[in-house]
Amino acid sequence: TPEWAKDLGYHTTICHKDKLIKVVIPRVAEGLDGGAKNIVEAFARMYMCSGASDGWIDMVDDPILNFLQVTTVGIRLVNAINASGKTKDKQYICDMSIQSMEASGGCEVYILLWMDGACKCAFGLIIQKVKHLTCAIDPAHSVDNFLKNLCSRKKEITVKDQATIQWDISRFADVVGNSWYCIKTFRSNEKALATYKRLARGLAKEHRPEGGLMLKKFAKIRFVSRVTMCNNLQGRIFILKMVLADPEFQRDLAKMAPRIRQRFKKVETIITDQAFLDDLNLFLRIADPCELMVRMCDSKGDMFLG
Repeated sequence: TPEWAKDLGYHTTICHKDKLIKVVIPRVAEGLDGGAKNIVEAFARMYMCSGASDGWIDMVDDPILNFLQVTTVGIRLVNAINASGKTKDKQYICDMSIQSMEASGGCEVYILLWMDGACKCAFGLIIQKVKHLTCAIDPAHSVDNFLKNLCSRKKEITVKDQATIQWDISRFADVVGNSWYCIKTFRSNEKALATYKRLARGLAKEHRPEGGLMLKKFAKIRFVSRVTMCNNLQGRIFILKMVLADPEFQRDLAKMAPRIRQRFKKVETIITDQAFLDDLNLFLRIADPCELMVRMCDSKGDMFLG
């Protein structure tokens, strides 16, 4: 243990990363999985369960496929497969699903399997092998894609298995883009953020916005998190106006580079534009129920995104 660590009261060292990866993490994972495995599989044998699978890209850009066993007492991660170099066709998805179900109590304990819409092609093969099983598209993906279409600038948008619709509407895309511009401008400037925090914390409790004081950015994992961001901005626009009118901040802003002053000028134009405020309100009236639905699908407890 280094002397400086001992002076702070610490008497253990952080193990080497190789030991952490090869020994410590697998040992902890084995212990956790052992406990969760017994509880979840026992419950599934009594009351049945569902399975959920989705793909994502890890930090080194490898494609990863997850398979979860879902019960009302808890959720267990059954598989996290590195699918690099694999052709993720319907047969591959089917085989992965069957193997994951067999490894977590057997196919007989599953009654529902839900996946991304891209996996729909495999549903027929899976049901041929597990005839009592129902396969469905994860509603969170469907609603998330609906909102992505709503905020698209494309000439046409496609609703899967429904229709191709003439769109060419940028109204909601502009709302999301302008909201992100305002939040990004404040979050990326230390003086502005410090002034924002000072003024926000000085508000009386009855005047504080719901959901905390901080400006929130969107999460890449869910497009619908942009709705959360827009809601966050709408409740804090009055604080942004206070910052832009603050004499101390104005003095600091006058010393900043012209390009930065131009950014804050644009923010002021956006948040004082009644047309933007009306469009923001309209967008949230449409998108709020969609956000709520995705939150309900993403968690059985506290509703969260990302």
